[in-house]
Amino acid sequence: MRFSKCKAEGPAKSQCLRKQTGGDSGEEGLVLGSWRWRVRLEGSPSNAEKPPGPTGGWEQLGVKAWCQCPYSHCPFIPSSAILIYLSCKYQTADHWYPSDLQARARVHEYLGWHADCIRGTFGVPMWVQVLGPLIGVQVPEEKVERNRTAIDQALQWLENKFLGDRLFLAGQQVTLADLMALEELMQPVAVGYELFKGRPRLAAWRERVEAFLGAELCQEARSIILSILEQAAKKTLPTPPPEVYPTMLLRIARIP
Repeated sequence: MRFSKCKAEGPAKSQCLRKQTGGDSGEEGLVLGSWRWRVRLEGSPSNAEKPPGPTGGWEQLGVKAWCQCPYSHCPFIPSSAILIYLSCKYQTADHWYPSDLQARARVHEYLGWHADCIRGTFGVPMWVQVLGPLIGVQVPEEKVERNRTAIDQALQWLENKFLGDRLFLAGQQVTLADLMALEELMQPVAVGYELFKGRPRLAAWRERVEAFLGAELCQEARSIILSILEQAAKKTLPTPPPEVYPTMLLRIARIP
């Protein structure tokens, strides 16, 4: 399996494996929010349907309410179900979604916790600092502080419960759990949060995951998300169309 950047549409918090064709073997694009990976999967068909091209603008920045995997055989909303389905269908390298039941259960344990405690928490700083102000909305400071506390608590749990003394979140090999977790953590990092400072075990885990993926590829795949503050300061972010305002306002209102 190899990774390369996959230019595909989807909300910044989507989790989606998307099929592409390339060369003489099929490939899956693993779209994880701001991370867009193309994953070579041995045995996937080379004549598969191609996905629609990127549309840019606000769909790339994560304002769409829902994003489905664009294939009839993968009719899921953004969730770990897409990753699991396509990992099984195209028989990815076993370490991503282990065939061993105990190892697989550890991946599922993390994915369940991730949906409850990571996805809705670590994306908030992006809304506070970039997306909210872009439509003239300021998130109350008490909500910002509650979010900071929630992030600290989640990081503590991530480090102690899931990582512990292991190399990766679900064991000694990298899995979908690591890829999903690191993608989410990079959102607050992109707006200045020093999540890994003072957390040597998490920092070492990040280095291992990035080393596995390749530093150059990580930088390329994160280029949009890591430059979002600069884009906001220069006022080069695309102007949100009126039809996405209700979705954006609803998301901001749901910040606890």
